[in-house]
Amino acid sequence: MRTSARVVLAILVLIGGGCVPDRPVRWSMPESLVGAPCVEEVRTSLDQWGASAEYLVGPPARTGTTTLRMPTRARGVWVVAQRMGDGAPTLQRIDDAGATLRSFGPGCTTEDVFTPGSASRPPRSHDFDGHALDSVLTESRANKARGLVVYAWSPHMPLSVDGWKEVDAAARSLGLLAIPTLIDQAQGDFAEREAGRVGIPLEGLRPITSVELIMRDLQLHAPAILVFAGDRVSPVLPGYRNTEGYRRFLEAFLAQQD
Repeated sequence: MRTSARVVLAILVLIGGGCVPDRPVRWSMPESLVGAPCVEEVRTSLDQWGASAEYLVGPPARTGTTTLRMPTRARGVWVVAQRMGDGAPTLQRIDDAGATLRSFGPGCTTEDVFTPGSASRPPRSHDFDGHALDSVLTESRANKARGLVVYAWSPHMPLSVDGWKEVDAAARSLGLLAIPTLIDQAQGDFAEREAGRVGIPLEGLRPITSVELIMRDLQLHAPAILVFAGDRVSPVLPGYRNTEGYRRFLEAFLAQQD
């Protein structure tokens, strides 16, 4: 598995697989962190790393760990806060370069450990990474599209292969740009054959390595879609739908934007 994928997927194993809401919970110090050791130092670190005033709460864990995911002011950069029991929280700042784990020791002194990600290897143009996401978002704005629909598919999930033409038709009918992206670790030769069979463009063979898409759970299921419109991002919509089904979801999301 690629280093960048290992870093982010390791975080997601700890987080769990809840869908990301369009409007995360507004920031206030979460109850799970109130009274935690080093809470003021945690708050300072969140500010230093540019954590958003919004956060996403992970599902409860049997270990008693509380997990919060926070986008930052920069797309593709996320902060994850975790607390187990009554201990001090730990923080992770995650981007394409890797993950920085910050722990709080005696006296609330901080220790940072960095694990390199995609920046530690030569760039590969066929990955759908953060740069690729930025590029297609720019393209959608240049073409005056109402937004961007990112579609995740896998050749090993037949309905996700067939679903591309459905979501593409729905997006086009509403003035949206749709792009297919491949679930990471899918078998390349098989994916190429399946893409050719149903007309998925070659750009749809790029495996997802974008931190933004992974942290928003795009590739926890195939098929799934995320919609970017203005400064908003939809919740993940997993599962196959026909053109009308996708259209209803897209219309509802765009209606909130207008």
